[in-house]
Amino acid sequence: MEIQKKKISTFLFLLIGGLLLSGSEFIPWVSNQYSAWYFFYELVIPVNNRYLYIFPLVTGVGVILIATIVLFSRQFSKGLVSMLIFVVISLLLVYLIELVSEHGDFLFNSPGIFMGIFGFCIVFLGLITYLGQNPNESNPDETNESHLLNNSIEPDKSSEKFN
Repeated sequence: MEIQKKKISTFLFLLIGGLLLSGSEFIPWVSNQYSAWYFFYELVIPVNNRYLYIFPLVTGVGVILIATIVLFSRQFSKGLVSMLIFVVISLLLVYLIELVSEHGDFLFNSPGIFMGIFGFCIVFLGLITYLGQNPNESNPDETNESHLLNNSIEPDKSSEKFN
C-alpha cells in the first residue's frame, strides 16, 4: 500500500509540473497582455533562438509522458526514468538561463514565467521523490540478486552413473 502512495505522489508531482510547464506557454495569449499586432510581429519577423521558446511546451508534454510511465509501466528501470527527468530539467535550465540573459528587464511582468518556474520546481520535487524510493518500491518486478546467490548451479549427477 505504501508503494502505491509513493508512486502516486511521484505521478502527481510530475503531472502537475508538466501541466504548469505546458500551460505557462499559453498564459500570455489569454492574459490580454499582447495585442494582435504583437502576434503578427512575432509570427512574421524572424527572431533568433525562436526554437528556445518551445522548450517549456515540449518538456511539459515530456514530463506528462514520464509521469504516465512512472504510474502504469513496470518495464522501465529507475535509471532510465531518472535520466529522462534529468534531460527535461537540463532543457528547462537552458531555457531559463537564456531567457533571463536576453529578456531579464521585463521578464517578470508576465505571469507565465512564474508558472514555468513553479512547474520546474515541482518537476524537481517529483524527481527527488522518485529517486527517494527504494529500487524494489519503484519497480516491484526487479529481481533481488540475493536469491540468485542461494540458487547455485548443482553439478550434473548423470556423469556419476558411469563411474
